[in-house]
Amino acid sequence: MTNRSLALAVALVVVPCLSLAPRRGEAAGETAGVAAHGVRILDPTVSSTGLIANFPFVGDYRDASGTVADAVPSGASLTADRFGRPSSAVDLPVGASVAFHRGGTIGTQATFAAWLYLRQGAATWRPLFTTTPTTGFLGVLYGADSGQLRVYNGPSIIRTVTHALPAERWFHYALVFDGTNCTTYVDGAAVDAFAYGGGLAGGADFFLGLLTTDARYSWDGKMDDVRVYTRGLTAAEVAQLASEELCPAQRSLPRYTPGQKARVLVAVSLPGGTATWSAEETPPAGWPVSEVDNGGSFDAASGKVRWGPFSDPAPRTLAYTVTPPLDASGKKTVSGSVTYGGSTVATCGDTDLSLAQVHPADTNEDLVLSEAEALAYVTAWQKGAPWPSPPSPIPATWMTNAGLIYQRGGAYVFASGKTPPFAPASGGGAGTAGSATGTFDPCSYAAGGTVRVALSATPPAGAKAWVVEDQLPPGWTASAIDGSGTWDAAARKVRWGPFTDETPRTLGYTATAGGSDSGPKTFSGTISTDGLAAAVGGSRAIDSTGCGGEGTTYWVAAVVHAPGLKESRWRTDVTILNTGAAAANVELKLYTGSGVKSSTQTVAGATQVVLSDLWATLATGDGAGPLEVASDQPLLVAARTYNSSDTGTYGSPYQALTPSQGLKATDAAYLVGLREDGSFRTNIGLANAGTDQAVVTVTLFDGSGVVVTQLQETIPPASYIQEVQPFYTTGGTVVVNGYARVNVVSGSGVMAFASVIDNQTNDPTSVYPQR
Repeated sequence: MTNRSLALAVALVVVPCLSLAPRRGEAAGETAGVAAHGVRILDPTVSSTGLIANFPFVGDYRDASGTVADAVPSGASLTADRFGRPSSAVDLPVGASVAFHRGGTIGTQATFAAWLYLRQGAATWRPLFTTTPTTGFLGVLYGADSGQLRVYNGPSIIRTVTHALPAERWFHYALVFDGTNCTTYVDGAAVDAFAYGGGLAGGADFFLGLLTTDARYSWDGKMDDVRVYTRGLTAAEVAQLASEELCPAQRSLPRYTPGQKARVLVAVSLPGGTATWSAEETPPAGWPVSEVDNGGSFDAASGKVRWGPFSDPAPRTLAYTVTPPLDASGKKTVSGSVTYGGSTVATCGDTDLSLAQVHPADTNEDLVLSEAEALAYVTAWQKGAPWPSPPSPIPATWMTNAGLIYQRGGAYVFASGKTPPFAPASGGGAGTAGSATGTFDPCSYAAGGTVRVALSATPPAGAKAWVVEDQLPPGWTASAIDGSGTWDAAARKVRWGPFTDETPRTLGYTATAGGSDSGPKTFSGTISTDGLAAAVGGSRAIDSTGCGGEGTTYWVAAVVHAPGLKESRWRTDVTILNTGAAAANVELKLYTGSGVKSSTQTVAGATQVVLSDLWATLATGDGAGPLEVASDQPLLVAARTYNSSDTGTYGSPYQALTPSQGLKATDAAYLVGLREDGSFRTNIGLANAGTDQAVVTVTLFDGSGVVVTQLQETIPPASYIQEVQPFYTTGGTVVVNGYARVNVVSGSGVMAFASVIDNQTNDPTSVYPQR
């Protein structure tokens, strides 16, 4: 491994496991990033990450987060906000409400935050908000007479907070549940906190200001900037929400391309009563300025764009155009101010003009990924942590694309039509994502119980940077992760890598089910190499009710003891692990051409046994056949087939599956990365673990999708068939970049795999089916 490769690979081991908001100005045309009605834009990681509803009530009842439908007012009306701006908050007199539907339950974490105004009035309970109140709700009611806040989950009061809310003034309120603790904030300060492990019962419908199950209880006051998050905000984030201030001018900057015009926008919204005002901007030095609107002009001597004076406070959007020189690169700074009421205030919003078509890992935007930039990006991906440029959280494909660029020297170019749209300036890359297959043993789980998950990952030839991610079902957690993997609890993902070699790896972890989980669950995963991605194959579904009574029956497609091509000598070892406390009574059935060879043995609890060269133990002579492992306890079963040479062994793992995890009629799966030439040969194995005869079609393709040949096999139950060098022997073709499609015409429990063998060393690589 080169020093460059070593530096990137070490990042996973020595740096602990890093959701991103779009760069302003690029996602929604030239007006993106302009703050509506002049309030300072928050840090994007606070304002948008996890935000699933936001109602600023500026002239309408629209959701500013873009994720839910418009709110529906009932008896409510728009009113002046805390800055005195008309129609910029909602007034909720007694009996009024605002309702909205977010399309799903809250989740395991949540934050409700809003600016509130409480009018003095009759002593009664005042609902801040409730959710789906007809079926149990998450909500908060304030007792105007008692000075208490009652936090509800379902019909139960889970906390009474003794903290009198201010009356007759605006204040900021937040309720934060981070999955462990529930904290109440008033004006950015925590006034109560308690541990709560009951989860949230909140449903899909939100009601602001009214408890619909009892019309006696309603808010009497105003609300503004209502926000709902599916995560627990930190104390610092809540304080930031509570410290919003009026910003009279807000700048929005686009991303620029050298030689192409870029439009700069400044949204101005001043307090009522402003008599006169003016504004100015200082664009980057040496950048030509044109198309100044609203009667403004550019003063070349000072390098400033100026507008005004204006004699009315009507909101305006000021704009001008800059043209970056052809040699422009990196970030450029823009500054400006607005003068009104005898004061000059700096313009808020964007201050940096950023180069377009820059990889998000390239933080200094010099079109080269340095070691520090690559390592920071790796760390962010491992942690699932925020990144200042989209996409965020960092997808595996973007991380491995950055790894490829760094491994190829760091310089990169924009590659239109690709995702990610960047490529090393020097070219190169694997061209395929590789393959990975996941398996479970046992195939059933208990609430709060554990399941061992195994993944076999094979990168493609020429891989420069590759990773594996596995996604757990909601409520599940991961532990005992091997292969230097990391656990991202927020995203419920296990991550491995980046790896910078072409070595296949066997990865694994223990998944723990939620304490009340039952029914079917699904795992999903990705292997990504050099910016490309493929789904983790294999059967990824698991059910608490088991796998049709087959939860303790496992099949190894082929146990071998036979000579092969190139003076190879193939053997199979089988390993059985009993993770439970009770001893397992195990029956082994090896299906051979001369009949079934069987034996029994007991595997003690928490014990593993290795059955070396199993064929020679159970049968005589040479041969190959499937192995059935039946047990009265759940087991983990693994197999390794290897070439036994005078200098050692070269081997590869093979999956042990339950019959229900095999392919069935109408199923199709692919075997990728096959090769048959002077350097490598390929064999394809098919086994039937079902109870009925199976008919299977295998179609062989070259890398361009041209069919080389098609084979059809009839496989009796408990039988194994091997297609030896099928590209050459049946198609007469040498293929260096081939693949196969396996279609099951009839039957079930079909197991398919391929072995790509090095002709010089007889070193095999297992290829598992991907659907």
